[in-house]
Amino acid sequence: MNIIKKIITGKQDNIVLHINTQLKYPEDFYNYLDVKLFYSSEDFNKAFKSTQLIDLFGKDSTNIFFCLIPNDYKVLWAASPKVIVDSVLQWHDRYWTKNRIQLAERIGLSIPEIITLASIVQSESLIFSERQKIARVYLNRIKSNMPLQADPTLIFANRLKGVKRILDIDKKINSPYNTYINTGLPPGPISLTYTTSIESVLNADSNNYLFFCAKPERNGYSNFSSTYNEHLKHAKNYQTALNKQKIFR
Repeated sequence: MNIIKKIITGKQDNIVLHINTQLKYPEDFYNYLDVKLFYSSEDFNKAFKSTQLIDLFGKDSTNIFFCLIPNDYKVLWAASPKVIVDSVLQWHDRYWTKNRIQLAERIGLSIPEIITLASIVQSESLIFSERQKIARVYLNRIKSNMPLQADPTLIFANRLKGVKRILDIDKKINSPYNTYINTGLPPGPISLTYTTSIESVLNADSNNYLFFCAKPERNGYSNFSSTYNEHLKHAKNYQTALNKQKIFR
């Protein structure tokens, strides 16, 4: 009865939705809204699969990370799914200024593609300058029609949690998000993507590297290479370090 009275009288609580990387998969977003707001996860899931969003963001219509900008969203407790969709789109449009759109056009990628690449880069390092260099490596690979071979996409495709090491078996999964067997970008972001990560792609470094491997110290920095043979040396050193630290998964 109190719930109905709140809705009828308009005396609703103001809710702050903390949208951040606690959300690992799109369904985590709907479940979070279910807990925080009046409507159910199914209601929100249906709203975010609207024709409007599919037309706007394309390929993977189930992946709302295309348009979800991490932020604190202030809404009413009984806000309808449409209101939540509109709020998300407003933040998306506010972020994508004319200048940022022009930067994306210079790179040659659409906004959804920029966000998708940024989600991968974000998963590779916490350091902004490293992300800029990594972004350029991936852009170089795309230009050369090489598979990205991005380990974070395997984590997403296999739904792995807490792993620190990718195994060969992980690379065999039949998924459009497996960048070891598919060339180009996956059909959607692999994580909720912070604006700083998007900026690292929009302002990618200038280099000719085609390979990178985390340094054995695992300090967020990588060794970059232009040749595969050089990359193999770095990869071997990194794998040796993992073995010494008994990190096998």
